[in-house]
Amino acid sequence: MATAVPRIFPEASPIFPATKGSSPAQRVDILQGRGEKTFFYTTPGMEIDYDGGKGAYHLPTKTAQFGKPPGKDNILNASKSPKKTRVPSAGERWISAKWPQLVINKTTKFPYTYTIDGDQNYCVSKTTLHDPRPGLSDRDTAKWVDAMSIPYIVLPGNFWTEHGVVTGDLATVYNQTTGKIVHAIFADSGPRNHVGEGSSALAKALSPHDQTPLTWVVYPGSVRRPAWPVATTTINSEGQRLFRAWGGTLRIADMLIDEMQVTLNSLEVPGLPPFAIPKLRDILDAAQASIRASKGNPSKRDDAIGELDNFVKQVTASKTFPSRVAAKFRNQAERARTALSVPED
Repeated sequence: MATAVPRIFPEASPIFPATKGSSPAQRVDILQGRGEKTFFYTTPGMEIDYDGGKGAYHLPTKTAQFGKPPGKDNILNASKSPKKTRVPSAGERWISAKWPQLVINKTTKFPYTYTIDGDQNYCVSKTTLHDPRPGLSDRDTAKWVDAMSIPYIVLPGNFWTEHGVVTGDLATVYNQTTGKIVHAIFADSGPRNHVGEGSSALAKALSPHDQTPLTWVVYPGSVRRPAWPVATTTINSEGQRLFRAWGGTLRIADMLIDEMQVTLNSLEVPGLPPFAIPKLRDILDAAQASIRASKGNPSKRDDAIGELDNFVKQVTASKTFPSRVAAKFRNQAERARTALSVPED
């Protein structure tokens, strides 16, 4: 039987349970380790935010209805929730409060536009984080964080007071399927209690498919002054440091095995031998023991991977587990294995 090893990471619990994820039906727990400010959550895939980016929104014309094409996003998504079903017609005013992602001319009550490749109908779009220098006007696209080039995350406005996070704080997003790590900045606010949204640049770097599990780690108090502009090299170096201090991929692997333990303990499989569950639990305990002993001893990562492979072998060899359960275990083990295989920074 595996020897119990003390936790090396603080036990996490929900601080704001059942938050909306990257799809309306998805519910996501916002987790935080005891005594930590950093919080984290996992979503199935992500929604893409184009705000602040070049070519994000385009006024509807005969050849470009509702931003598709040539705008990157539907211009109706620049309206306040609940979203508009149409843009103002000729002679109607565009009201800033109803179109918060666009920069509206206070005199003409019409969106400021700019030109790309001779097309003058691209709208200036804004982000919550922006360059405060007085030399930049709101109509200047350089004032806003460019979604096409800067990896940024979107968080609900109510998180500011409830979780102590402000625009300019840093974050890390981890793709559980590929092991890809991207460091980002909190640059835009979204609907209340809605998480799982990031910039086009973040999506491109992560390359998530639909339902790809993504773990988002947010570091309250990491904002620099001024909060923007910040060089991407700084976002990367500081994000790397903060992610490593939080526990990095080793902590993610440990959390994933925790998930496997929960799945295992909740099983009720008719005909399963009474010794099967304890045996599998011992294998997972051994994997976590190796993870928790791996600080300064990288070979322990390999030991943990070996235990995960053994777990999958045992589950696959058993003819008692329903195929759905066996597939879930294989998927969980593969994601934990991937996290353990990512080189430490």
